[in-house]
Amino acid sequence: MDQCKYHEHCALEGVAISPGDEPLCILHSRDPNKDRSRFESAFSNHKKHRQYDYSYIAFPDRFDIRRVFESGRVDRLLNFTGALFYAEVRFREVAIDAINFMEAEFRAESDFEGIKIEQTTSFYKARFGKHANFKGAVFQGWANFDDAVFEGDVCDWGAIGVRPEY
Repeated sequence: MDQCKYHEHCALEGVAISPGDEPLCILHSRDPNKDRSRFESAFSNHKKHRQYDYSYIAFPDRFDIRRVFESGRVDRLLNFTGALFYAEVRFREVAIDAINFMEAEFRAESDFEGIKIEQTTSFYKARFGKHANFKGAVFQGWANFDDAVFEGDVCDWGAIGVRPEY
């Protein structure tokens, strides 16, 4: 078996589905119908060992950040670069030092109501396929939404608080 294309993020072995494809592990497989029990087992192990790096993971089911960080507080950068969320996403009422969603894709509703990011936030080239809720969201540091695509409606976009840097 070969290393996953994203081995530096997961340290797992991968499988090429078709000739010429790069090998992907269960976490990074883009198959929305992948084996849920294998995914949950690998994700549980990933949380223990690489708890701040979720780059390029394809989440087949609903994702709630409190499932990973029950306290609702994260004192580091959370990295979701290139992540794919097939189902609803909830980052509701949490405080995070910094977060990166560069090139992430949200195919279902995404809920960021009441999120507080203290340092940097990047949604650079992120794609929101359905309703995105940012009601009461606060980005205290630098926030980048450059080239983000919103295909659905955005709730309370005007309520976002951004502290300008001078």
